[in-house]
Amino acid sequence: MFVDILKYFARFSSKDGVLANFTSGSSSFSAYDHLREELAALEYLNIVPDFVFGPHIDKVRTRVNAIVEGPYLFVDYGEVEHVDASPGQYADRISLAVTVARPMRETSADVVEHLLAMEDCLRRLVDIRNGILALRCASDPYYRGLSEAHTIVPFETAELSSVGWTMLFSRQGFDSLSAKPRR
Repeated sequence: MFVDILKYFARFSSKDGVLANFTSGSSSFSAYDHLREELAALEYLNIVPDFVFGPHIDKVRTRVNAIVEGPYLFVDYGEVEHVDASPGQYADRISLAVTVARPMRETSADVVEHLLAMEDCLRRLVDIRNGILALRCASDPYYRGLSEAHTIVPFETAELSSVGWTMLFSRQGFDSLSAKPRR
């Protein structure tokens, strides 16, 4: 499920921005090289040049600190809710936070620079949202979750020295965790 989330949102970034997350070069996980190849072959929309993925703050901070200039797309995930939708059918819902932010390490940035950074980040986030909503595909779990309800909130964190906007919504799917026994 999480690899699917990564691949879905990576396409809104750039190839270089996504592949910059592969910092180890190689891994004992057999899927590592395959995933890198899959991501290298994606068609990218280049809405946001850099890409950060995951809930681990130390890894996120390291990746954000490597971004010298320009906005980044940060995809974070939270709890997974699993419910019995009907007899024999399970539904899963995972909380997602999709952020477009810009590093603002320069302490001399004035209020207008912050305003312009926030405006640029919001425009890019809305472009991503509109790209998902334009699909109008009821079988797309991101479209379904986003079209049902979403919230856009300001993002400002001293921990990442960044400002931007975050879109909060849930990805919905049937039995995403494969809880139903296979016959």
